[in-house]
Amino acid sequence: MKTRACVFFISSMILLLVGIHSVQATNGQVFIIPIKGEVGPAMEKFVHQSIREAEENHAKAIVFQIDTPGGVVENAINISEEILNTPIKTIAYIKNEAISAGTLIAISAQQIYMSSSATIGAAETRPNEEKYISYWTGKLRNVAQIRGRDPQLVAAMADADIQIKGVIQKGKLLTLTSKEALELNFIEGIENSVEEVKKSCDLENYSSKQLEPSFQLKLAALATSTMVTSILLTIGFIGIIVEIFTPGFGVGGAISIVCFGLYFGGVLLAGYSSWVAVFLFIIGFILLLIEVFAPGFGIPGIGGILSIIISIIMASSSIEQAILSLCISLLLTIIAGILLIKFVPKNKFFSRITLSTSLNTENGYISSDIFKDYIGKIGITLTPLRPSGSIEVDGIKLDVVSDNRYIGKNQKVKIIKIEGNRIIVQKLN
Repeated sequence: MKTRACVFFISSMILLLVGIHSVQATNGQVFIIPIKGEVGPAMEKFVHQSIREAEENHAKAIVFQIDTPGGVVENAINISEEILNTPIKTIAYIKNEAISAGTLIAISAQQIYMSSSATIGAAETRPNEEKYISYWTGKLRNVAQIRGRDPQLVAAMADADIQIKGVIQKGKLLTLTSKEALELNFIEGIENSVEEVKKSCDLENYSSKQLEPSFQLKLAALATSTMVTSILLTIGFIGIIVEIFTPGFGVGGAISIVCFGLYFGGVLLAGYSSWVAVFLFIIGFILLLIEVFAPGFGIPGIGGILSIIISIIMASSSIEQAILSLCISLLLTIIAGILLIKFVPKNKFFSRITLSTSLNTENGYISSDIFKDYIGKIGITLTPLRPSGSIEVDGIKLDVVSDNRYIGKNQKVKIIKIEGNRIIVQKLN
């Protein structure tokens, strides 16, 4: 009997220990939060939601899988504070790169692991001015000290004036490979997968929960990306230019509406802007249309451009990003506009943009020395005058300009003035 009781007791203890181990293995999960692509408001919102979800589900740990070239400093700082403030164990796993703003996010975690091909550093600010460098370097130093990392190494990643003997020379920003970071005791280890990281952190018995941003946040990330916004704005502006130079509403206007619709639709869907910005943009677009049908580049044109610029700034995640996107798009638009004027007239569809008719006698044109004989004569417009175009007078084609008003095709006009080689006409009622 004593033997049976002993066997029963030992068996019970084994089952109890197995049960305890099983509960420990299933109590909590390791949440995997990807930080991939450009750091911006969409990423900040995703990280915020993901950390809240991990806390509500009593996660055992959070692994931030990082692969980012950087982004908006303000959003990186907010993400850093989210990571610092969570009571859950945090681990940064740099899969490929944690550059610029990504450096701050990585060092905010309690532990850092890197893959064998990963890099971290090059955290220079834009604009590269003393006050911005000082502010950003101070943030990096503070977080490094909180997490027990060498603040001088982190500062050298942002300030090229910092020199560390045997590590980095003055005048260069510090970027560390995984091997270099490990030798400097800047990271905990080199691992090539999240599972290896979990094993190194004694978390292999806990299941993983991979989080992904929603479709709404993915769209928002695209809409707020500097590259994508610049492309959308550029194509939108080019569409407006094409629409201004071509009569009626055509492909240019449709393309412009689609591009600006994607731009504003993305930020609206993500909740980064309000309908006020969209309403202001629509007003600007209408003012530009008024300018098209009443040439002269007056108050409607200036007001339309200002309204569109202000609406774009209001819809952007930051003034800095708005200015950068606008500068890039306006530069590309100017280049595209020059190319359109120079090359596209050869295309039949865009032949209405510029006057490509050669002024020779075979085509019925006359020299400027007898233009004055045409003052007071009546002609018919061969092309719309915006304000330049061509008319026909007594079977002769003339290159003319209107008196600062739009005149459509096949309209009667009167030649009222000659200024050098410019023939100025006025529409007859």
